[in-house]
Amino acid sequence: MIDRTRGFVAFVAGAVGILLAGCTASSSGPSPSPSPTPTPNPSADTYRLNVILRTGNGDRLGMEVFAFYGDVVYTRANAPYFDNAVAQQRFVSSEDPETFMADVPKGKTVTLVAVEFKGDLPSALSGNGNYDNPYAVEFLNWEGDYDSRPESGVASVAMNGEKTVTAVFAAMPQVLIRKYDSNNPQFNGGCFDIKIEAAEHLGIPGSGDLSGETPDVCCCPLSDGSHLFLAGHVKSGTQITLTATDSNSCTVDDAHPDGICYENFDHWEGSAALCGSARECTIPVTVDSDSTAVWVDNTP
Repeated sequence: MIDRTRGFVAFVAGAVGILLAGCTASSSGPSPSPSPTPTPNPSADTYRLNVILRTGNGDRLGMEVFAFYGDVVYTRANAPYFDNAVAQQRFVSSEDPETFMADVPKGKTVTLVAVEFKGDLPSALSGNGNYDNPYAVEFLNWEGDYDSRPESGVASVAMNGEKTVTAVFAAMPQVLIRKYDSNNPQFNGGCFDIKIEAAEHLGIPGSGDLSGETPDVCCCPLSDGSHLFLAGHVKSGTQITLTATDSNSCTVDDAHPDGICYENFDHWEGSAALCGSARECTIPVTVDSDSTAVWVDNTP
């Protein structure tokens, strides 16, 4: 008999940090509006700054921008996140679009730093069937009255008048990965070695990304017949390489005296169809993808 448990145990343990902890298909993002914007109080010594957060593809709750007020332009690496000694605000959307207002002393420079979700690709085995995560957003660009864009996701605004700047986000592409045995439904297909080369994550320094490798990821057939194995979102430009293996192990018994596995990988379907019968398939993620690996039971 085929042992189908060892790889899954390693999988849910979060080996190498690729597959995130918890067997749900959607991860929570930042809590909406953790730092409510103070009521604007314009005076002769301030100018109004309007910061708009929006996407072009539906309500997204993960849009987040830090604003630092001072005499310098900060970088993502040296910005004083959560430093109470530096005047700052944190804007997190609860609507799309949402406008935040602040009154900034005249002559100050505002550094805006966009923060995006780093993505996830957890097990779909315990999912609820809804694999759209409203927190899975990536930053696209700035619009409006900014003065410079010193690096990706960062903009500076010289407060020499009233200014309006928009941070434009978009939903990350959804990734679905399925597997099954085409002629023996009681089998679940084989296993995967998974490698992720994540696109640069515009997060707070130290927040990491999804890059890494997890070998020998296996588990079980799904009761709903969808064959869905992994489901999540990754940033555009990420590459996912899947290497199909026939099993994590086989038991030597009377039926298989040599320990040979007879459930063999056959081909790819869906978004990975161009990989044909090659065991290794790299999926460049630029749009939503749905890939299936197909095995065949060749038991004599």
